[in-house]
Amino acid sequence: MGHDYHEGQPNYNKYQLFHDGCYECKTRVESPVRAIEHIKDMQLAWHRAVSFEKDWLTSDELPISEAEAPVLRMIWALIVRFERDGIPLGIYPPLVASILRDDYHSVDCPYCKTQIWGDKTNIDSGLRKHIEYCPQAPDEDEDNTNTENPQ
Repeated sequence: MGHDYHEGQPNYNKYQLFHDGCYECKTRVESPVRAIEHIKDMQLAWHRAVSFEKDWLTSDELPISEAEAPVLRMIWALIVRFERDGIPLGIYPPLVASILRDDYHSVDCPYCKTQIWGDKTNIDSGLRKHIEYCPQAPDEDEDNTNTENPQ
């Protein structure tokens, strides 16, 4: 099934994620999973969701289509949720990863080779914490024989 001609649709704007009056766009936004799968530029969608919710859209980014509004609200909910986990509000998560890689460094777990990321103030404690729960790390009981109280 092909798209209807978007440019001729009511309320058309080239920045819209989905367009009013297009049957295919309408079908795609009926399911949240399908809507996410069909976003062509997630970074643009992320920015558009922030701008929409914060009322920062410029006149050339308006209007918001009725088809895309629920998708923008869903993305905004993810943005707010990620902020609770430390990702700055509105920052696109893959950008955070590249920023962290520039400012942070990693060490490998000697048992499972998982990369542990941190800065110079917390990399050691992060590795110790990881090893505590690493399924491939030897048990402390195996390493330390109790010679004081043999049974």
